[in-house]
Amino acid sequence: MEISRRRFVTLSGLGLVGISLASLPQSIKQSGDNTNNQFIQPLSLKNESNQPGLAEFFLKASSSKVKLPGKEGIKAELMTYNGSFPGPTLRVKEGDRIRIHLQNDLDQPTNLHLHGLHVSPEGQGDNPLRVIKPGQTALYEFSIPKNSAGTYWYHPHYHGNSNAQLFAGLAGTIIVEGSLSTIPELRNVPDYLVILKDLEVDTTGKIPTLTRQDWMNGREGSLVLINGVTKPILQTDAKLVRLRLSNQSSGRYYNLKLAGHSMTVVATDGGFVNTPYSVDSLLLTPGERYEVLVNFKQMGDIALINMPYARGRTGIDQSMNMSDDIGDDSTMGGSIPPPAHQMGNMASPDGLSSMNNMLGMSNVRKQPTGEGSIMTLRFTGSSRTVSLPRRINSIQALNPKDIVQKRTIKFTEVMEMLSFSFNDKEFDRNRVDIRSKLDTVELWELLNDSDMDHPFHVHTNAFQVYARNGKLEPQPTWKDVVNVKSKETVQILIPFADFTGKTVFHCHVLEHEERGMMGVVEITTA
Repeated sequence: MEISRRRFVTLSGLGLVGISLASLPQSIKQSGDNTNNQFIQPLSLKNESNQPGLAEFFLKASSSKVKLPGKEGIKAELMTYNGSFPGPTLRVKEGDRIRIHLQNDLDQPTNLHLHGLHVSPEGQGDNPLRVIKPGQTALYEFSIPKNSAGTYWYHPHYHGNSNAQLFAGLAGTIIVEGSLSTIPELRNVPDYLVILKDLEVDTTGKIPTLTRQDWMNGREGSLVLINGVTKPILQTDAKLVRLRLSNQSSGRYYNLKLAGHSMTVVATDGGFVNTPYSVDSLLLTPGERYEVLVNFKQMGDIALINMPYARGRTGIDQSMNMSDDIGDDSTMGGSIPPPAHQMGNMASPDGLSSMNNMLGMSNVRKQPTGEGSIMTLRFTGSSRTVSLPRRINSIQALNPKDIVQKRTIKFTEVMEMLSFSFNDKEFDRNRVDIRSKLDTVELWELLNDSDMDHPFHVHTNAFQVYARNGKLEPQPTWKDVVNVKSKETVQILIPFADFTGKTVFHCHVLEHEERGMMGVVEITTA
């Protein structure tokens, strides 16, 4: 179901902002009244343009109260686009010219990141350093490149509150259709978007203040949702289905397995793979997307399971040193406060309690949350033979002999200071960390000497993973997020094509990005 700008304005005038402006029948299902745990596709936003080749969308970022499944009687105080949780899906085509009008009705600055799209980082493109103040409306305008059919997403990237805004619900999906979308083996396969998102709200519906443990590990909410629903049931009579898996959580990893079934990967972050491949499990780090085919063996229910994954979380995967990392009432463990805009009123009694929580002196979590079955696939059809694609794309592997520059990016942290960085330098928007030349290829060696995994994300230009600890990747794929395990070295080949300007690279555990794990790359003409 789609929402038009006219309908958006009409519903606003009727005072229905609090329940979701996107579509009343669908919003009721999304907002906790879905008693049967029905799988629901996220809303698609209407293209307001009648001009061929032009897609125009209107987004409004605002605070909203949303009913959540599993939280009966509580309205969660979230941030949403167009009152919808999750945010509306933008469906576009390769070659389209896109205009997005973003209205900021929040009480804080924001902006928009077009995660994974190869568009300009300057002006009205995917500019991570842009600031949209409260009350302002900004235009984003860009073109969808050829050969980019795939699953992308949008979310805020204003440094200072990107983690809080994403965790509170500001995110939506961009689906790009293209010529490869219509290959015979995929043309008639049912296509489902599966957004993985976690939340945490207290008994009043508020999102709790970040604890010190949250800053260390990346915040993980105990409520795991699929398209805004807990443990939904996707019922289908199709023998073969396509799932677009998108991790839109700010800090949670998902280690997914289908009970008794394998999954066939047909696309990664940057679009279709050359040769589909079968996996028994699939790890999605924050920001990552995979598209998979599921070929049902027989009628019945199949659980999608989020399995344990030890990524080095302090207090959960490894012990927390209470004297060094937590501190006591007098020393506070040498901790630094959160970013100023996230501190709130620490002088008040409630604020002092929040400060204690932030410092880790209470509510230390020792057990993981969100594991086990998170969704059910219910196959009601008959057994029959289906054809899986043998080859889809023709991605050319980048040649390491063509690189003009090799760089080492070391992942560094000082945990007692909640400091995360690259090459011992915390983020400074006024400093350029890497200068690269247009129309060149570089090899970046990502060296993670820390005690936890970090998902590494690059804006503007997708890359190919070349090797992990010296072992070459089996086939070239386009990625914009790669997980770098503790003590692991990952080599990526990154081409700088089409666009000049400043953009960023960062850890996509957004608490780590906020604590300094981000750098600036400037692309210039040769």
